[in-house]
Amino acid sequence: MLKSPFFALHWLAWLALILGACTTIPAAPGAGGMGGDGGGGGNGGFDGQTFPCTEQGIRNAIAAGGGPHSFDCSGPTQVPTAAVILIDNAVILDGGGELIVDSDDDHRVFEVAGDTTVELRGMTITRGRSSTGAGVFIGAGADVTLTDCSITDCTTDDFGTSAGISVSDRALLTLVDSTIARNVAFAGGGIGVGTGGTANVLRSTISENVAQDSVSGGISVRGQLTVTNSTLSANSPGAISVSADSSTTLTNTTIEGVEPESGLPTLFIAGAGALTMVHSLLDGSCDSDVVVSGGNNIESPGDTCGLGGVGDTVGVSAAQLKLGELGQNGGPTQTHEPGSGSVAIDAIDTADCEVEDDQRRVARPQGAGCDVGAVEVVP
Repeated sequence: MLKSPFFALHWLAWLALILGACTTIPAAPGAGGMGGDGGGGGNGGFDGQTFPCTEQGIRNAIAAGGGPHSFDCSGPTQVPTAAVILIDNAVILDGGGELIVDSDDDHRVFEVAGDTTVELRGMTITRGRSSTGAGVFIGAGADVTLTDCSITDCTTDDFGTSAGISVSDRALLTLVDSTIARNVAFAGGGIGVGTGGTANVLRSTISENVAQDSVSGGISVRGQLTVTNSTLSANSPGAISVSADSSTTLTNTTIEGVEPESGLPTLFIAGAGALTMVHSLLDGSCDSDVVVSGGNNIESPGDTCGLGGVGDTVGVSAAQLKLGELGQNGGPTQTHEPGSGSVAIDAIDTADCEVEDDQRRVARPQGAGCDVGAVEVVP
């Protein structure tokens, strides 16, 4: 089967993203070390340094700029914060999988100033509280990459939005190998992509986030969203809400929905909003049959999205889908693995696989064809 221009353009865009992510953030001249609790000092940000595993150590690393800067944590270390941490310098901060930045439900954790380039690696950002972006607020025009990070248990006040991450106008979020979980907002429990904002999600899991407005527990999209090799699970109510004049593309993504008693959909598309599914698995429903198909999708248990592309399968029963519970199936994030005999396994011709590996970095294909969704089952 010939690959469509849609696939070619899609993967050229992802190649550019990946190459961009591999480029070192330019060193930005910054203030020297502040001494005291920060220790070590800074050198203008031209070399990576090790800072104390404290709030002041984080602030001093930001002031130094450049990086990557690490922290001398002795195992997983909870670092309480007295106030929001402003990142107004081009910097790479690497928590080494041990840094836990905790705002104790009192204030926002991180705020990235507009037009600033930042990378956060290997850290947990938790218990932030604000009117928006309680975990991470990304200012207008900023470029933020989060790799191997977890943003959990953040909350917005009253009618606030985007509890986990808020992406402002002209801002870019790149989320890689990360988890966004158990965040609560009025709208956009996990992530809110604002008008003019862009978010690219790769090999990540967005789960158990809650929106109190009705339809955007996982992600609220008013800008542009691309999700590849990722899992959205048990976000309530609804995994993704796509607003008018915005667009979302899901590729090799697994969406497991929570159907509330009200019958609200897992995927909600408003007005002129556009949602495209490619090689993706939906265990849930859509609010209307306007989803654009890139082929080889699965909808279970009904036929609500209007999927009619080549290789699409709808009306799949739970017994046919055999989708496992969310859990550790290898890799840094949790996934839903299809069980033996699932219709998702080997459903895509090898010539049309397009994606070379799965959410866990397992190579595709593992059998006679590639699997639909985020996980490639190893026989």
